[in-house]
Amino acid sequence: MASGARGEAFAAHSVPELYDRLLSPVVFEPLVELAGVHAGQLVVDVASGTGAVARAAAARAGAGGRIVATDISATMLAAAASRPPAPGAAPIERVRSPATALALPARWFDVALCQQGLQFFDEPARAVAELRRVLRPGGVAAVAVWDAERRNEPFASYAEAVLEEGLAEPFPGAFDATSFTMSSAAVEGMIAGAGFESVEVASTDLTVRFEDGGLAVAAIMGTPYGALLERHDQDVRESVLARVAARLRATAGPLELRTTAVLARARA
Repeated sequence: MASGARGEAFAAHSVPELYDRLLSPVVFEPLVELAGVHAGQLVVDVASGTGAVARAAAARAGAGGRIVATDISATMLAAAASRPPAPGAAPIERVRSPATALALPARWFDVALCQQGLQFFDEPARAVAELRRVLRPGGVAAVAVWDAERRNEPFASYAEAVLEEGLAEPFPGAFDATSFTMSSAAVEGMIAGAGFESVEVASTDLTVRFEDGGLAVAAIMGTPYGALLERHDQDVRESVLARVAARLRATAGPLELRTTAVLARARA
C-alpha cells in the first residue's frame, strides 16, 4: 500500500471491511497461477492489504509452505489476520513494512507477489528492486497493475463522481484515476531495470462482476474515497453515491464492468 496521505486513506478504519467484502471478491484476481506457486514454497505478498492474494497463495503452497504478507497499514493487516486459516493451507505471517524497504532478509523467497500495489507507491522502482532483493536466485516475481491505456472501472467512475461533487482533494492527484495506473512499457522497463530476467508482460481484459449494482456503488466506501466521504455529511455522501450510480448505470440486478490489467512475470 502507498505511503503518505494516500496510504493513510487506505488505512482508515472503515476501509478494510468494505474493501474485503465488496471489492476483493470481484476485482482482484490472484497472481498465484501466473507465478506458478506450488506446494512447499516460501512466498511473500507485498502490499497484501486484506490478504486475498496471500490466502490464495497459502492454498496453493499447502501446509508445507509458508506465506509472508507485508503491508504498511496495521489496520489492513489486522483485518487480514481476523480471517480464519483455511484447512491445509500454508501458515501466513504478517509483517508491517513499507514496500520500498521490506523488513525481510535477502535471497529468501521462492516467489514474490505484488497485486495492484505498485502503482500506488511513491517510489515504485525501489519497490521492484526490493522484490528482487528478497528473492532467491531463480525465484519468480509476479505483479499486476491497472492498465494506463484503458478506462479502469469502477474506480474511474468513483473519481469522477467525487470530483463533480466539488470536494477538496485529500492529497495531490486523489481524484485523478490515471494516477493509479501504469502502462505495459513502464512496468516492463521498471522490472528489467531492477535486474530481473525473462520478463514477460501482457495486458489482460477483465470482467468485474457485482451481484447487484448497489454493491458496485457502495464499494466506493471501501476505497480511499470512502475515508474522505465519511468526513462529510449524509447529504454529500448520498449525492456522490447517486453520481456513481448514474455513471455506472447501476440497477438492482447484476452489473458487469470492463477493465484491463497489466500482468508481469520475471525471474531473479
